[in-house]
Amino acid sequence: MNTSVGDEALLRRSRRAHIVISSVKTLVQTTMSGVFFTLLVKQLGVSDAVTGVLSNVMYLGFAMQAFSAAFIRRLPSLRIGALILYTGQRTLYAFLYLLPFLPLPYGVRIALFVALYITASLAGNLISPAQFHWMMSFVQPEHRGVFTAHRDMITLVLTIVYNLGMGRVVDHFTAIGKPEIGLRLCAVTILLLMAADA
Repeated sequence: MNTSVGDEALLRRSRRAHIVISSVKTLVQTTMSGVFFTLLVKQLGVSDAVTGVLSNVMYLGFAMQAFSAAFIRRLPSLRIGALILYTGQRTLYAFLYLLPFLPLPYGVRIALFVALYITASLAGNLISPAQFHWMMSFVQPEHRGVFTAHRDMITLVLTIVYNLGMGRVVDHFTAIGKPEIGLRLCAVTILLLMAADA
């Protein structure tokens, strides 16, 4: 592919943006899974059995990828659509971590949690395939294998460091009897990641 200096600079910026977007997406999903998710549902007063069911609710969102192509065709701008849906998804995720502090009846909190969790998962998965295809279009076909490997290695390292650091902090507050601080920290972290991806 022959490109001018200006075009090559744009492609480099787009490839870096792709790595940032992929990393942020993975870190947000990490914050909504594993020990962080378990801490959240326990603070909601959910039993271990129900926790196991809820932890798999996000997979329902993957079904929306089947409708992604039809949905994308109706959007005037893929970039704006992705921004709106991902912003909505991450705002809902952050709100979920604040849900245990709302003075609501137990049944209402659980119903609200499930509804918002499913909505957030659907929103992200609806736009994800098209956004991935669009971002990969900035990488020359003959370089996509190496680029993808580099992107995945960077994301993996960031995820490991994030898990170790965030997990230690959340465990600390849980150990001293203040898990609510860990929940608020998760909410703030999701919002900061969202800002970094804007």
